[in-house]
Amino acid sequence: MKIRFFFLCEVLSLALPILGFAAPLNTPPASSGVSLSHQQWKSVLSEFEVSVFSLSQWLEKSQIEKKKIQQNISDLEEKLASLRKEDPDGSNVINEIRIKGVLDELKEKLEKNSGLQHQWDDKQKEFEQKALSLTALYNDRIEMELENTETNQGVGQIDGKLTDLTVLIKKRTQVQTLLKEYTKKGDSEKLLSVASLKSFKTNDRESLQLTLDLFRDRKKDLEEQLEKWSLETEEAKNELKLQGKMQDFLEDIRHINEDSDFPQGGLKRHDLEGIVGKTQKNKLEAKLLELQNKISRGQVTLVQITQLMLRAESQMNSLNERKRK
Repeated sequence: MKIRFFFLCEVLSLALPILGFAAPLNTPPASSGVSLSHQQWKSVLSEFEVSVFSLSQWLEKSQIEKKKIQQNISDLEEKLASLRKEDPDGSNVINEIRIKGVLDELKEKLEKNSGLQHQWDDKQKEFEQKALSLTALYNDRIEMELENTETNQGVGQIDGKLTDLTVLIKKRTQVQTLLKEYTKKGDSEKLLSVASLKSFKTNDRESLQLTLDLFRDRKKDLEEQLEKWSLETEEAKNELKLQGKMQDFLEDIRHINEDSDFPQGGLKRHDLEGIVGKTQKNKLEAKLLELQNKISRGQVTLVQITQLMLRAESQMNSLNERKRK
């Protein structure tokens, strides 16, 4: 969660100028508190997609160009070694002229390769930052879509949400694959690029399988979290009960003390509050309410994930039926 929050703060810091917001100077990310509308969010998402696509194309072309230059350097080095082998003592003037020409060409290629490498490093860092931010945007949007549930959703609404989620999941997977490729410093045999982040199939087996995998993982995580919250709720309830019994017990002692013939300098109400911990009780009650709200929201989200899984599985089954026919 901390990593995800960090990247979302980075996304906002980059997105604010795009949307016309003035980014506050020397302000910690956690205090930005900027809320984006749906249209603004789409604008930010589109901006990052265009940027990641453009950078990936540049990296792909530059990778190919680097390979060509490096091959030229290798060929020139071999040619230079061959010329020096032919005339080891340097007595052949013509050969020396050829060597000088090869050295000049080799120097030019080395300088070009060095300059391209510096550009590559800068672009690669920019690409990595924006691709990570874009992934964070996809993750946040997926979580929001899963948690944003309307009551009595029809099949059409569920299918519409399933389509939206499938597109987001497939885009995220493609950017993650690309990110993994370009964070490697070595050259790869097969270069990957973002062909397009505008249109994706959502009803093919690969897309549906990706979506189902995410739903299963999210369902498992949520079920584990709900179990943890339930245990914490029981602990909070038990502690509140214990504090209540302690308070009753001490109240009884106070009443006994007041009814007795002993001097009335004993337990007072503020003494009781100090012993049972009124502040702690308030904290426990607030924590209990928060846990109950989390459980309630989590259960609603779990129902929606289950519905989406059933629709995705139904579409997968329909594709399998068509294939058999």
